[in-house]
Amino acid sequence: MNKNKNVNLIAAAVLLGAVMSLSPDATADGPSRYDRATAEKYGWIYDDFDAGVKQAKATGRPMMVVLRCPP
Repeated sequence: MNKNKNVNLIAAAVLLGAVMSLSPDATADGPSRYDRATAEKYGWIYDDFDAGVKQAKATGRPMMVVLRCPP
């Protein structure tokens, strides 16, 4: 029974990865255009770590950093 759960979990992960790699907006050359649009919409700092650190220090708020590799 436990072996079937592992196989199902692996199959689901592979399927999810395959579906996500089909996204037409994300390329190996750069981030999705929606990433930048979302960052601008919410006032997030995108692709500038030093500016993020500076803003976090100035406001006294914590900083969240997301590192990811586009498909």
